[in-house]
Amino acid sequence: MFVFDHAKTLKSCRNGIVVTVLGLGMIAGVAEAAPVSPSSLQEGIQTPIEKTVVVVHHRRPVVVHHRRRQVCWWSRGRRICRWR
Repeated sequence: MFVFDHAKTLKSCRNGIVVTVLGLGMIAGVAEAAPVSPSSLQEGIQTPIEKTVVVVHHRRPVVVHHRRRQVCWWSRGRRICRWR
């Protein structure tokens, strides 16, 4: 049977509230540090935007050629040959 634990529930709620408050505080800090204010965007002021150039270098995969060879060994008095 499921036992409802009030202490765990209250602790979980408190932790959730703390995380929410910290997250909202961080969002407000980031909004203040933004170079363009939201009010200037609503007024229609054009801000210069630089074009970003992205250069992506793809490394060619290294192809390792494993040369297979036939190897023979003795096992229980018999000669066994396999490709390795």
